[in-house]
Amino acid sequence: MGTTGAARKLGAAIVVGSAFASPARAAADDARAKTLFQEGLSLLDAKQDTAACAAFRESLAAEPSVGAMLNVAMCSTREDKLARAQEEYRALLVLNEATVDAERRKNVDARAREAMRSLSLRVPTLELSVVPAPEALEIELDGRPFERSRLGTAQAVDPGDHVIEVSAEGFVPLERRLTLREGERQVLALELLASRPAGAGGEDTDTRVVAGWVTGSTGVLGLAVGGALLGVAALRASRIEDLCGDGAEPPRCDPPSNAAEATDLGSEGRALEIGGWVSIGVGAGLVAAGAVVLGVSLGSRDVGVTLLPSGPSGPGLSLVGRF
Repeated sequence: MGTTGAARKLGAAIVVGSAFASPARAAADDARAKTLFQEGLSLLDAKQDTAACAAFRESLAAEPSVGAMLNVAMCSTREDKLARAQEEYRALLVLNEATVDAERRKNVDARAREAMRSLSLRVPTLELSVVPAPEALEIELDGRPFERSRLGTAQAVDPGDHVIEVSAEGFVPLERRLTLREGERQVLALELLASRPAGAGGEDTDTRVVAGWVTGSTGVLGLAVGGALLGVAALRASRIEDLCGDGAEPPRCDPPSNAAEATDLGSEGRALEIGGWVSIGVGAGLVAAGAVVLGVSLGSRDVGVTLLPSGPSGPGLSLVGRF
């Protein structure tokens, strides 16, 4: 239903409610409404606008009248409740149709329409869309229901801060905050994300954990192989010293007859040493990668990887973590 239809519905409800009220109650409500209306006028004269607006709203609630509705709409405008003021002026036009005095009816009508023309330049609008839009979609704007039928069309809203909350079964609840200035036209498209069923993702997490341990274990094996290769290279170097003397390097060798064997041992030692350091480097990288995968999968808050000396055969890897 459009805003004009809503205003006519409000006006019709006012008329029907008045028609079915008992005479005694109607008289009492009318008297109270008039008293509150006069009180509101007096408070306006005294520059007590807040209290005056409260009196006008009470008067309108007690017995709808053109005068009370006009003043309530003016109060909403002063309070920057511009979208509400628009609705109240529309309701005023409906209510004013029953005014007997033709001249007064004409004046009120002109005043209401002029106010609405002025408000149309000031009232911000929000065009909201939500995708996907399941049947069970629930939307609230500033804590009040936002009808699904209003999606995709510009809606008048008051200037200022607003909160939009969207929820639907099977989707992650969404909250969006925004600020609208006077006269602003904003189009907002929201996208809902499907929520995972309870327990979903556990299998993926287990797979990542296994992958993390396998990667880390492979890295540890690489470190061990690298250390072993460096150890064998050290044995080759020790054998060369036995053949050629302390500090000797082939082809310098004493006795010279051992130079050929020492040269072969030197070549093997260098190859073993290179292979050992490469294996340690690759192993350290794999251990670090495994630690990262495990940290992400298990929610580690503190994971560290540090190279530290680990005996005479060369460097080792220290893995620190809390899971």
